[in-house]
Amino acid sequence: MADDAPPDHPPDTDPSESPPRAASDPDKANKSTGTAFGDPGDRERGGAERDPVGDDRSENEAYRRGRESFRSTGNTASASRSKVKNIIGGNYYNNKTSDSSDKKTSWLLRPKMLDQIRLTFAGVADYERMRDTVSSTRVIVLRGCAGTGMKTTAVRLLDEVAAGKVAWLDSPDGVGSIREKDLGKKRGYVVRLTSVGPRVGPTELELDALAELLNKRKCWCVLVDSTSGDQGARSDYVFDYLAPDYQDVLRNHVAWRLGPDDAEKLTDALRVAEDDRVHAALGAHRTLGDLVRLAELLVEHVRGALEFEDVVVGCVDLVAEQMVSWFACLRHVGRSTKKSGHEHLALAAFRIALAVLNISTYHQVATAARQLEADLVAAIDPAPATKALASISLDRQTALTSSRARLCPGVISFGVDAVVDGELVRYLDDRFPIAVLDHVWSTYNWLRAPLVKWLTELGRDYSAVIWVRAAQAAGALAGIDFSDGFPQLISPNVYAETIQERRFAAVALDQASQDERSHNVVTEFLRRWRTGSEGARWTAAATHGYGQGLDDIDATLDALRVLGTPDETLDALDDPSGRRVMITVVSRSLSSLLAFGAVEPILATLNDWARHERTSMRTLTGAAVLQLVRKRGFHFTYLDISGGRDYRDQLPRHGRWPLLLALQHENPPLTTPIARLLRAALRGNGGDRVTDALQSWLAIAARDPSCLSALIEFLPQLVEIPSDSARLLHLVTERRRDWAEPLRPEVADALEIALHSASTWEVHRWTTSTIS
Repeated sequence: MADDAPPDHPPDTDPSESPPRAASDPDKANKSTGTAFGDPGDRERGGAERDPVGDDRSENEAYRRGRESFRSTGNTASASRSKVKNIIGGNYYNNKTSDSSDKKTSWLLRPKMLDQIRLTFAGVADYERMRDTVSSTRVIVLRGCAGTGMKTTAVRLLDEVAAGKVAWLDSPDGVGSIREKDLGKKRGYVVRLTSVGPRVGPTELELDALAELLNKRKCWCVLVDSTSGDQGARSDYVFDYLAPDYQDVLRNHVAWRLGPDDAEKLTDALRVAEDDRVHAALGAHRTLGDLVRLAELLVEHVRGALEFEDVVVGCVDLVAEQMVSWFACLRHVGRSTKKSGHEHLALAAFRIALAVLNISTYHQVATAARQLEADLVAAIDPAPATKALASISLDRQTALTSSRARLCPGVISFGVDAVVDGELVRYLDDRFPIAVLDHVWSTYNWLRAPLVKWLTELGRDYSAVIWVRAAQAAGALAGIDFSDGFPQLISPNVYAETIQERRFAAVALDQASQDERSHNVVTEFLRRWRTGSEGARWTAAATHGYGQGLDDIDATLDALRVLGTPDETLDALDDPSGRRVMITVVSRSLSSLLAFGAVEPILATLNDWARHERTSMRTLTGAAVLQLVRKRGFHFTYLDISGGRDYRDQLPRHGRWPLLLALQHENPPLTTPIARLLRAALRGNGGDRVTDALQSWLAIAARDPSCLSALIEFLPQLVEIPSDSARLLHLVTERRRDWAEPLRPEVADALEIALHSASTWEVHRWTTSTIS
């Protein structure tokens, strides 16, 4: 790096002069991953041309959900003063784990810890029946969600029946492996069923055998099962566990920490907990562990040790503390090369995959997680794996509950119009996706190489849901550490031969620009690439078409003017196909910026360019109008998350309508500039292609009476001279005679009447003479 380079400049040479190349892949040239924007000039090298619209709806949907997931960039990136405690998720004993060992271990809980649980325990439903049952049958199973206090309840139950002799027992091979020698006399044992392994829940026979064994040793046992959901034995042994009331938990912990000397401060502490800023900092879906930590902060505040702002900061830090707890297993992961030592990677991989694909189907997340797990195992132990990955036995219930995630209803798109209702998986706390990526990227240096490999592979996926989200994750990581993230994740794709890889780079740069840490350097790169190599120019043009282009719309339009008129800057002997590619990508970006909400600036600019003296400007305008004619109302539905910008209301009622028709219908002042722009495009050199694209308007209107009414009202605005009317009447006639999907006679008649009703004197005279 040059001595005078800014500290956030990536450590490589000028990207517009010496483009780094990714390792060549001979298979890439033969993959038909689709074109970037669907025009004939915009096809992947060696690949086939894709449908003009293709999977566009899925791409927009993935982009919107990615922005929603990563919009918190920088807010939870690092805890300002994190104090990680042993008290996590309602557990009050040392949080030991057997993930890296195949041996059974046991230890007694300290009396001080038992005293704390006795004083802070909040009652749960069916507690008395649980106590009576474990006392008589010797063993019960608490089945519920992770992080709801099951272990604490198990300890409290055994504390009563075993007179304070409570032990924690790790049995990695399940309850069937517990032998008489593993048990002391007259003790209560808490056993956590493992998250991964060959068996999901204990069978009735295993519970009967364990009960007999416990009876011999005069012991009791509570099995804590957050892995099996509705699977496993259903009997008197099993209790469906419900979390205690969160207000009771908070009150008890605050009262215990205050003690009798400060008991009068309890009301003040609980009043602070109800403050809106505290609620927002905690998040909507808090755990019992969060409440325990909040109680500590509240007590410190009412005693004068913390300011209110410190309480809020401490609540925000809980997100970072959760990350430390989740991924602590990665700290010493390289110490063991045994397969049993890698089982905990399954959950870590799932949480990272969910961070990248948040608000996707569970199958998509689980598939990506298995791929990442394989990369992590390979990074730790290069020797070929002889056993199946641990994630194969990781059931959905375990993955979701232990990762603070849930399934929620959502829409899944297929192609342009086809959508189905389905279930999508997402984190309960919207801050988690970026927090997960920030934590693993910043904390575990060994993890960067497999993450880069994994995201690069996802970026080559044909599904827009996968590659768009992978690109946004790459951009988020580059925003966290641009000096390392850009060279590894983005730069090779900027100069790649295939459109697919360049699209990946454009989406990643757009996401990176949303982070204030990398915004300026991304903007500078885009400025320099304006006159760089073909790959750099293409990537810059595509990046301007996302939310990044709205930061300074005037500067963006000026950049796209230069990039979209290659005839003005390139040598006459340059490959003409490269010129068509640039016109196509710039026209797509112009139309996307309008869909992002810059409606008036784009319409005004295109109308000016349509009358420009230079042919190159008029050609670019025609290509942009063609893209706009093809856009639907659903393209307008992700404006609210465009970098936090909200330009206007969305158009949810017109998702299937042509976008331009919907815009002027909802906002009549836009009718004149839209009609003027369409007339100019229909009369230009590319008018035939725009006319053909208008066929989709007629087809949509034929299926939607409200859209037909809007089109009938709008069509006369496109008629100013006789040739305008003749062109559109011919289009209606062609659609009336179409073999596959002809217009119904009443629809065609209504459209023709609308065109004949054009009010200009010249058209009226022409249509009257033609009819007579």
